[in-house]
Amino acid sequence: MRIGELARETGISISRIRFYEARELLPQAPRTANGYRSYGAEAANALRFVDRAQRLGFSLAEIKGAIPAPNGSTPSLSAIVAALRQKDEEIDRLIQDATAKKQAIAALLEELRCAT
Repeated sequence: MRIGELARETGISISRIRFYEARELLPQAPRTANGYRSYGAEAANALRFVDRAQRLGFSLAEIKGAIPAPNGSTPSLSAIVAALRQKDEEIDRLIQDATAKKQAIAALLEELRCAT
């Protein structure tokens, strides 16, 4: 399929697909005789993975470390699981920080209410 079809199938814009390609986050698509890139199901799956990982808060560098490299080396499942656990812990810390800030704001509001 061509890039427009890939964009429609995945719901990801053509410009975003090209952005991911430029950063080697998608497998290199072979070109047809007329020079168009031809994407297969593997590209659609990789694109969905990258998009989902980014929406979950992973940086592009972290995502790149979790996908097969252009030279064919692949990360281990344990490395991917470790990265997911690390992101989960990071989110827990962010929640704790946000909760503490919310409590501090509530306390300040209460002080201001009592002062009026």
